[in-house]
Amino acid sequence: MAGRTGRFLPLFQKGSERVSENPKLFERLLRHSAPDPVSGCLVWNGSRDAKGYGYVRIDHKTVRAHRAAWVCKFGPVPDGLLVCHRCDNPSCVNPDHLFVGTGSDNAFDSVRKGRHPNAGKTLCAQGHSLSDAWINARGRRVCRVCSVSSTRA
Repeated sequence: MAGRTGRFLPLFQKGSERVSENPKLFERLLRHSAPDPVSGCLVWNGSRDAKGYGYVRIDHKTVRAHRAAWVCKFGPVPDGLLVCHRCDNPSCVNPDHLFVGTGSDNAFDSVRKGRHPNAGKTLCAQGHSLSDAWINARGRRVCRVCSVSSTRA
């Protein structure tokens, strides 16, 4: 176990002063995760929800494990922002695979990577091509032809 702690300590060094504020949390994150040599992910092996996100209890509160990893390395997450995965692995707690963004940033990221549930759709409900669709404030693709038609009517 000591080897694992030493091996992954560099992942958390930038925020090492924050790790010292809660060394038990840091140790728990390491103890309940394992490296994936192919992806570089640090995969959470503790409790997970149905979507694969890890959970950890901190001060009688349940917190997502990747969020706890972010806090260990970088400090508090600014209000209104999410901790998102660059690697698209919900069980990853490697802070170098995480970024802070809005819900919209996360939706745009999923569309850009083709992992959004509707990313495979090529036609709107009316049969128009979605190749030139725009993305609205909610992160949804909107058919330009239908949008223009509805504003003219």
